[in-house]
Amino acid sequence: MHLRILLNFITLCLLAASPAPAYDPVFSPEISEVFTAAKSFFLPLAQSQNGTFRIEIDHDRETSSAGAYRPTETDFQITVDKGVLTNPRTTLDSLRMMICHEGGHLFGGFPFMPAPPEWEGPVNEQGLSLFSAEGQADYYAPYTCFAKLIQGTPAPQLQLPMGVVQQCDRKWGSDSESSQSCQRAAQAAYDFLRLTWDFPISFETLDTSQVEATNNSTYPNRQCRLDTFLAGALQEPRPSCWFKKLP
Repeated sequence: MHLRILLNFITLCLLAASPAPAYDPVFSPEISEVFTAAKSFFLPLAQSQNGTFRIEIDHDRETSSAGAYRPTETDFQITVDKGVLTNPRTTLDSLRMMICHEGGHLFGGFPFMPAPPEWEGPVNEQGLSLFSAEGQADYYAPYTCFAKLIQGTPAPQLQLPMGVVQQCDRKWGSDSESSQSCQRAAQAAYDFLRLTWDFPISFETLDTSQVEATNNSTYPNRQCRLDTFLAGALQEPRPSCWFKKLP
């Protein structure tokens, strides 16, 4: 056999014997599509404030978290930890909901978080930070953002109580596209809130507590947060477990 042909034959055999490269969810087309859709949604919102927007992956962090940042008053940024994308609990929809929650901190509006001690970032006329409170970010995420990010994407199989399906159908029309979006938002919120731990939350056990003043400084409890996500998907009033309506 000719030497060149022999070498080519050996190379082909070695390539055939080599294991296929491991599937890396961080660089998958599906993940890229989620980030592209998020940028397409948030960039015009930033530009409407004469600002810029970036969304990126922190490849050095293996934790399952994300963050929203405003380096300046007109710079908006979302960073997702690599650990979110490698976490086997993460679904495409829960990733979308996480990103929408972080975007809610940037664009969700009132109520705003207090500025922490020695805060050097931008503040509003009341001296509050320009970051929406945790509860408001949850409320903003399902309807204002998530419903836009899932347009044209395959619907996953949902595991929701019939009561949630009926609520979405009553609000948005039985078997309508808007009802399906509502249901996907509910499932995504549930999965997002249980991304790191099986917290004992349920759509069938609401938090009926009432705060004396709006909680704009800390996370509401997980059940209150789930109730808030669902209220956002249904466009119902913000739950009283974290929000106090002004008289």
